Amino acid sequence: MVPRFLQPRKRNMGTACELFQKDLKKASSYTIIKTAFEFGAHSHRNHEYRKESVKTMKIAVITGASSGMGREFVLQLSRQEPFEEIWVIARRAERLEELKQLVSTPLRIVPLDLSAKPGWDAYAALLAAEKPDVRVLVNASGFGRFGTYADIPLSDSLAMIDLNCKGLVAMTELTLPYMHEGAKILQLDSLSSFQPVPYINVYGATKAFVLSYARALNVELKPRKIRCMAMCPGWVQTEFFDHAIQKGSD
Repeated sequence: MVPRFLQPRKRNMGTACELFQKDLKKASSYTIIKTAFEFGAHSHRNHEYRKESVKTMKIAVITGASSGMGREFVLQLSRQEPFEEIWVIARRAERLEELKQLVSTPLRIVPLDLSAKPGWDAYAALLAAEKPDVRVLVNASGFGRFGTYADIPLSDSLAMIDLNCKGLVAMTELTLPYMHEGAKILQLDSLSSFQPVPYINVYGATKAFVLSYARALNVELKPRKIRCMAMCPGWVQTEFFDHAIQKGSD
């Protein structure tokens, strides 16, 4: 007998890729993120936050916030959700500081490299010190390289795995103890996750990992009433392309 959790499901809420099929070529970070916010929006609005004797700070955490989709998430979340703080995470502290002029929500600037354990440990220590109520986690950090396996340095291929996969899992699982009913996790993924893609070989493989991880985690989190989604847009014009055509880690 097939275990219940392995049986086919009538409805899959673990991916929103079908939402982006109509006009991928004209997709913008604004329209894609606006669609993502509709994911779980009803349950979020109707959710009554847990009552505690000690008030906890309700926050959002956004990685890759210095540019591209991550930056757009900061701008839109600050307009659409009532957070006491948004924690913005990226390596470039000066780019994060610039966001303070663009949003009304208080920002916590957290300059970290999420591709290695020191960054994960620093984030874990910050969570332990503040003990926030994380309502939304957006994992938007990541990078890719264009070229054949022979064109892309091994160090870059391994760095993609470290940030796109290991960093995403670390951020997710470090944050989950601080998330509660009605919270949402948005994993920035790609249409590259659905099939092997020559010339962005390793990058596509990391995104296949993210898709599988997010969809399975969404099922595991159902008892906690936390939702996890893999966002799978097509090409969106961001700084991603500026870095993807370079050789050597940036």
